[in-house]
Amino acid sequence: MNIITTVPDMEQGHLQKLGGRAVRLVPNGVDCAAFRHNTVGRNHEPPMLLHL
Repeated sequence: MNIITTVPDMEQGHLQKLGGRAVRLVPNGVDCAAFRHNTVGRNHEPPMLLHL
């Protein structure tokens, strides 16, 4: 069986609309509410992206 895994549920829905029959959502485990008070943007440093 071929399975497609995705993290965001928006991606899951999109891939299913494209014909994916076995598209499984994998929760990322990040509590976004815990980070809502962090400041957005850092004007004094270049942007950084970390994807694991």
